[in-house]
Amino acid sequence: MIAGILLAAGFGSRFGSQKLLARLPDGRCIIDASVANLAAACGGNIVAVVRRDSRLTDVLQTLGCEIVINEKAEHGMGTSIAAGVAATPAASGWLIALGDMPSIRV
Repeated sequence: MIAGILLAAGFGSRFGSQKLLARLPDGRCIIDASVANLAAACGGNIVAVVRRDSRLTDVLQTLGCEIVINEKAEHGMGTSIAAGVAATPAASGWLIALGDMPSIRV
């Protein structure tokens, strides 16, 4: 099984708010499009690595993602990758995607 790891634990400080919940021109949230693209590539086995953010977590759970909280998010993206891999020990491989890149296609 290939596990999809969606990196969504960033702080969005330059954006000024939770950019993953911002709307695209088609009305979807950025994170919704990112999840859909990753799910298409890995068969829907997605672990979303987030920091503590209940609004984002609620949306990701609605989209069918398993949630992993990265308590070390301030230490960088590598800690999110490690948390996602640790949460999927049965995976034979991992496909890593960024939550804020909804235009990356399968």
